[in-house]
Amino acid sequence: MTHPDRSESDAASLAAANTRRHRHSFPRRPSSHSISDNIPRPRNASKVAMKELKRLLGYDRKRWNALRTCTRFAMLAADLESDSVWKSQDQEKISMLADIVYVDFPETARFEDAWGIRLIARHSLRSQKSYRRSINDPATYHGRKALARRRVDTAPPVITRMRRPLAPYNDDDGQDV
Repeated sequence: MTHPDRSESDAASLAAANTRRHRHSFPRRPSSHSISDNIPRPRNASKVAMKELKRLLGYDRKRWNALRTCTRFAMLAADLESDSVWKSQDQEKISMLADIVYVDFPETARFEDAWGIRLIARHSLRSQKSYRRSINDPATYHGRKALARRRVDTAPPVITRMRRPLAPYNDDDGQDV
């Protein structure tokens, strides 16, 4: 026999649990990993090289590039502000980013408080902003490449010399040429 008051209290406690879960900036680790698998955040995480993250996860090049691609797509899905600095990003959006990455790469949940995912996303955001800044400056590598592409796009098509057709054709008089 179910009590109507009990189901309402269960629903209320479930809603409260969901609210508490969303208050945390990052989702909790899945229970499938043991404590020894946890990758603690270093004192200065910004100094950790991407190569070190790759080593910590035990990824080969293909898997690592897939993680980085997934992180970039998750940044778009979480609607991060591409023109803003990392510190001004909404923490709920960063949490959503981590949730999205966890779906395809559950082993990244080993990062304590998702510090590895945040580092990859911050690095990617910084690289995108750097590229956008340098694309219009011909003194930079990316600026020179963009300028060369623009020149090729606006150049008139190259016309090679006309060849005679392989088969004879008739001119206006009906005579073979």
